[in-house]
Amino acid sequence: MSATNCYAVGDAGTILSTANSGAGWTAQSPGTDNALYGVSCPGTGTGTCYASGANATILASASVIP
Repeated sequence: MSATNCYAVGDAGTILSTANSGAGWTAQSPGTDNALYGVSCPGTGTGTCYASGANATILASASVIP
């Protein structure tokens, strides 16, 4: 994540991403209907973000906004 690239998560497996400081958002396809409570993209340039949520859901993605 950066000042212009960001993710938001929510109910029913919702994951949204933006590459323009929030001016526009794109829905992602997480493959779960569980509520998601948090998202983290540790380490710049690693290319991996993690989302966590209900029922011990942990999702990882290597195809994220750089």
